[in-house]
Amino acid sequence: MILLNFQIKIWPYSYNNFICYNMSLLYNKSKNVKELKPKDFKVSNLNESMKLAKNNSNVTIYYAHWCPHCHNPETIEFMEALGEKLPEKANIDVNAFNCDYNNDHRQIAEDVGINGFPTFRFTNSNGKESDYMGPKDMKAFIMFLVKNS
Repeated sequence: MILLNFQIKIWPYSYNNFICYNMSLLYNKSKNVKELKPKDFKVSNLNESMKLAKNNSNVTIYYAHWCPHCHNPETIEFMEALGEKLPEKANIDVNAFNCDYNNDHRQIAEDVGINGFPTFRFTNSNGKESDYMGPKDMKAFIMFLVKNS
């Protein structure tokens, strides 16, 4: 018989003053990242998919509360750093959306084409969307923003 050693986190747990619950909105208490709700999305016409209601440039992390990659401290710190720098320096909003919080959230995630977690999506001021697949590194992310602006 093989025994595997797992470290189990007991819910709720705290990370950097964030209380993380199994069904929580991970960025709900953040000062730098806005936790989106279903009312923040809209369909502008029948030929378009669902998009954020605001037309500002934005970066949104689409996450699931049960996903270990989404709860990774590196991911949270990266989003907090983006939320601290981008709105002020580049006029880019930084958002988060829990794709599996309830049925409304799941439907929006499907409508906007989220297939995995976390998904980092940049939407420029013209509405063009680009998913970021690179490292959680500010310099690499800034280069991605410049290329996709």
